Amino acid sequence: MATVETNKASSSKSKVKEPKEPKKRERSSLKAQSTDRLKTVVRRLPPNLPEEVFWQSVQKWVSDETTIWREYWQGKFRKRLGKENISSRAYIAFRNEELLAEFSREYDGHVFRDKAGNESIAVVEFAPFQKIPTEKKKVDSRIATIEKDEDFLSFIESLKEPAGKLSDSELLETLSSGSQLPPMPTTTPLLEALKAEKSAQRDREAILRNHAHYKEIATSSKAAKKEEAKHRAAANAPQAQKAAA
Repeated sequence: MATVETNKASSSKSKVKEPKEPKKRERSSLKAQSTDRLKTVVRRLPPNLPEEVFWQSVQKWVSDETTIWREYWQGKFRKRLGKENISSRAYIAFRNEELLAEFSREYDGHVFRDKAGNESIAVVEFAPFQKIPTEKKKVDSRIATIEKDEDFLSFIESLKEPAGKLSDSELLETLSSGSQLPPMPTTTPLLEALKAEKSAQRDREAILRNHAHYKEIATSSKAAKKEEAKHRAAANAPQAQKAAA
């Protein structure tokens, strides 16, 4: 029995765990892909350079087959003397390093010249941020669920129900009510306001006609106001003469 146990122990010691090489290789390849710098930025482009003109100038190296993503940012001229112009720039992500190196070697230093003779020299360099934006699409949870919607089901059931037929008299009433024109207005707010003003004037005249003392009071108050105005003018006249002298 002892010999059997020693043989088992020796056989277990002789077994050595072999390293999992394929997984390590896969991880190393993924790290290499993540560390590859394939996104470039083209700087110092003219502020007024149209996007179409720029893509035409790089169509020899930039296409759907050579790139996986690209974007152009339009610059702008300064509006104040204390500020500088903002140059246009473009971001391009290539599919491999060979395409990127060829583009950088041949396009770096490309000269743009406008009508006034101003020159802008393009500079190609690695983008400081190598990640590429991804489009996040939100999936609507209500897609393909209309057949389960309660409102839709009730609408379908209402279509299946037979519509009630109207009698001849009801049809005539509905047709006549639909064909009749709305009645014309007999008055307007403006006419009502004019009528109210005229009635108030008539009431005022009737009161003065029937009660003469109201008219005397009104005339006496007006005369008193005129006399007060004359006294004030006479009192202020000497002061005005002194000021003028």
